[in-house]
Amino acid sequence: MPAKVYNVFKRELTEINLQTLEPEFYQTVLKAIGELKKDSQIRITVLQTIRILFLIRLKKEIDLIIRGEMDKLREIPPEEKEIIDKVLSMISQREGGRPPVQSPELQVTSKPIKEVKEKQKEAPKKMEMSLVTFLEPYSMILDKDFRGGPYNKGDTAHIPKRLAIELEKKGVVEIIEITSE
Repeated sequence: MPAKVYNVFKRELTEINLQTLEPEFYQTVLKAIGELKKDSQIRITVLQTIRILFLIRLKKEIDLIIRGEMDKLREIPPEEKEIIDKVLSMISQREGGRPPVQSPELQVTSKPIKEVKEKQKEAPKKMEMSLVTFLEPYSMILDKDFRGGPYNKGDTAHIPKRLAIELEKKGVVEIIEITSE
């Protein structure tokens, strides 16, 4: 189960678009987590990974709403759908019951973003990444190829391998796995 969660997490982190997820994914994972010892490091790491995965997916789903690509939200897990439905309801209430519409200002500014994302798809950088668990709080990581943080003790993150090795030497993180992006 941890491997499945990690693979889904890794795929969601490395892909720009919202990835397909089984409707019962969260229920299956939470059931399996319930069978682990409460203080086991695997349980803690999986719970943190699921939390981050959930938030990454919600951000992507809200980005789809902003871009007016509501059709791509049809097949999301019920746990995510519940939150997205609440967001859409709030937007609708604020706009006097009208469905959410992207403002002209956002349409103008999102064109360059789409172009940048297309360029990223065309020439993706191959970077070795590491899945790490933070052993202590750490401020933001600002690097030429990566930004992340701040991190709390126990947080799980996907960071460049060279940074992971450096932080591991300082006792800040524990490397869980090294992969290529």
